[in-house]
Amino acid sequence: MVTFEDKELAVWLEALARDMLASEVEAAAVVYKLRSGDIQTGYLRAGMQEKATFAFTFQQDAILDTLEVNPEILRDILEGGEEDGE
Repeated sequence: MVTFEDKELAVWLEALARDMLASEVEAAAVVYKLRSGDIQTGYLRAGMQEKATFAFTFQQDAILDTLEVNPEILRDILEGGEEDGE
């Protein structure tokens, strides 16, 4: 029997699986980081275009996270802040 030592991961995977099974999934990607630091990926029916879209979405999420943690960056941009770190 397979057991999940990481309960948080098990709960997250179950919720994800339920959501995916209830949806009309056309393509999917899974990305995870191992304790060793290695990054693993897995794809379901994902060609070049889907992988590029997934990559863009990851980048967009990272940018939004950065702006959420550092709102002064967005404020400086919107106010025409100083260029080149001056």
